Amino acid sequence: MVILLGHRGCPGTANARRFLTELGVIFIVRDVLKDPEAREQLLASGVPATPLIIIGNRRLTGFDSRAILEALGYRREEEGEIESASSRG
Repeated sequence: MVILLGHRGCPGTANARRFLTELGVIFIVRDVLKDPEAREQLLASGVPATPLIIIGNRRLTGFDSRAILEALGYRREEEGEIESASSRG
């Protein structure tokens, strides 16, 4: 499960949302300014900054495409291609 905690005015949240969408990842967006439970989840993480991206048991703070790919099980091939764990044979 992938959860994106952020808010509308956050550029990192917008970048993460766009990146996850481009990858075809199904994810839940929770707005920390409108959703008190999402805000509590963000504060409980110890890093009160957005976006907070939860992928399985990993928590990623800020937008970092490489960290997102790694957490999703993608790896970079020697030729520079990105391959998902599910497409490897």
